[in-house]
Amino acid sequence: MSEETAAPPGLRAAAERVRRRFTRVHFTTWVAVSALPLVTGSLLGTPVWGEVTLGMLMFVALAAELLVSAWWFDRASRKVWQSAMPAGHADATAPGSHR
Repeated sequence: MSEETAAPPGLRAAAERVRRRFTRVHFTTWVAVSALPLVTGSLLGTPVWGEVTLGMLMFVALAAELLVSAWWFDRASRKVWQSAMPAGHADATAPGSHR
């Protein structure tokens, strides 16, 4: 790799920490959502508000968690990328950012 394309020191490690944290959150959420029907049985079919059941609300909460954590991952990745770049570097903004 040339000096221009080499990753700044610590960038890979910082990016890996962000990816691991993101993966842990989603794995934990998946395990919790998968185990909940086994623990609660038919409780997820309980109506909460009209025709809306507890299971539907759980699905909406899971979708919201995915959106919020994707936003967090994007923000954290951008912060890692920008902090690793020297001031004035041509790639001082994260890849894909349009600033």
